[in-house]
Amino acid sequence: MQRNLLIGLWLALLTGNVGANESALSLRDGYVREMPPGHPVTAAFGRLDNSGSGPVELTGASCACAQRVEIHRHVEHEGRARMEQLETLPVPPGGVELAPGGLHLMLIDLTQPLRAGDEVELTLEDAAGGTHTVRLPVQRLSGVDGAGHHHH
Repeated sequence: MQRNLLIGLWLALLTGNVGANESALSLRDGYVREMPPGHPVTAAFGRLDNSGSGPVELTGASCACAQRVEIHRHVEHEGRARMEQLETLPVPPGGVELAPGGLHLMLIDLTQPLRAGDEVELTLEDAAGGTHTVRLPVQRLSGVDGAGHHHH
């Protein structure tokens, strides 16, 4: 019995199933956009990496600086760009780009002003119950990227 337990633990170590609450998802080169004072929403961008061998579904995210975080994408509809909320985001091995004008994470109903130089702790959540927490700098960006970042 003890031998089977040891073999099982050894196999779990080899396959990476120990610490199963750590997601295969991570966010690289990420940042949160600084918004004007009083603006209740902003967005997070970066490279959403998947270190696993198969797709991983991002089901959500959370941070202390916002009441909620939603997965959004921009879509063209009848010649107009608009944001659309996604319930989940399948992330293939290798990952996807979260960028202005495309996929991004909306931080909605901010609980505090975010200024350039601040850091935001964002926790990614996947369908298997795994999480990965990352610290993202708040950056002031010049110009308008077309994303608008107004909640719809």
